[in-house]
Amino acid sequence: FQQALLISQYLFEINPNKYAVDISSLYERMGDFNKAYETLPENIDKKTNNQIEEIEVKFLQRKSWIIVSKRDEEKKQEGLKLLETLKNLLYSHSNDNKPIWLWHYYNIKANYCEWNEDYEMAIENYKKCLAIPNLGDFEYGGTFINMSISYRFKFIFEDFKNIETIDKSIHMGDIGLLLKTSVGDRDEMPVVLHNQALNILYKSLVIEDKKCLEKVDKLTLEAIEILDSTNSIKRLGILLCENIIANILLRKPTVNIMVRLKEHI
Repeated sequence: FQQALLISQYLFEINPNKYAVDISSLYERMGDFNKAYETLPENIDKKTNNQIEEIEVKFLQRKSWIIVSKRDEEKKQEGLKLLETLKNLLYSHSNDNKPIWLWHYYNIKANYCEWNEDYEMAIENYKKCLAIPNLGDFEYGGTFINMSISYRFKFIFEDFKNIETIDKSIHMGDIGLLLKTSVGDRDEMPVVLHNQALNILYKSLVIEDKKCLEKVDKLTLEAIEILDSTNSIKRLGILLCENIIANILLRKPTVNIMVRLKEHI
């Protein structure tokens, strides 16, 4: 991450708009949402021709995503407005959109639905992501992970805890984890591992299974190791908490990981 930042900052002067988006993306991946937001300009001037500009698409995607990813209540309306502008841009021309543009749009829209606790609508938008042709395992894997999160939230807010709902969440998470692993995605892997660990922990509220808890221990330790190797703190706190919970339920010592959590806080 640090090397990528240095390169992007070095190249910034030859194309400020393009590299501001790149730098913002790197800060967001590292878990520094404030710097990610502050790096972006207020807006990007629209071109006068009818050709859709990739930099404008990426700018709108990035800024609306940072707001929803942080769940920044103060900027929520700004994020929704940016998303609406992105939609209008994508559907304002008669040319083919790049599949990845549409995937980002529906993925971000689904996240705003989750923010509004509308998990059924979030799942519908994730299904639209899966229906987009010509994407790769990175995008489809991310979509399965995100769907698993929506199913987990459905389970959490169900009056009667339906075990099939959380099982579907874990199944979607397994598919996403497999696809993400296949492309060697160390960037997002800690977030993927965190979500699957959390899916399994929520099932433990209903059915406590030693093998499942041992899997949580394994998943979280792997994620923490990746974060340490990439000098990132994104989701570190929650991963440490998940590991502590699993080990308490397994009646195993948690002293070292508890010290690490206090240092992180």
